[in-house]
Amino acid sequence: MKVINIHKRIIKQPKAKIAELFKTLSSKNVMLLATKHWSPMILDNGLHVGSKGGHGPIKYTVKRFVTDSLIEFDFTKPTGFSGYHRFEISEIDNSLTQIKHIFSMNT
Repeated sequence: MKVINIHKRIIKQPKAKIAELFKTLSSKNVMLLATKHWSPMILDNGLHVGSKGGHGPIKYTVKRFVTDSLIEFDFTKPTGFSGYHRFEISEIDNSLTQIKHIFSMNT
């Protein structure tokens, strides 16, 4: 079954400030995910293309990473997850930024 899920949020902050949140992924001080509500993201080599890891039973590999605008992960587990999830940040204007989280997979 094809699954596409897109979450968007507009934040009243400049893109440069929001881009700093990306740097916290896979760290002990994650600012982009609600880690109190689910397992934290752990990557074997940090935020670099080719790093492997995931959160809880969901495993993935970093496919693309652009420091100030995009990170994309290819799912590797569980069996039957085929696709990716991606975070994108884009500037709306000098003081507004959109964060988009996309899941696109076949299950």
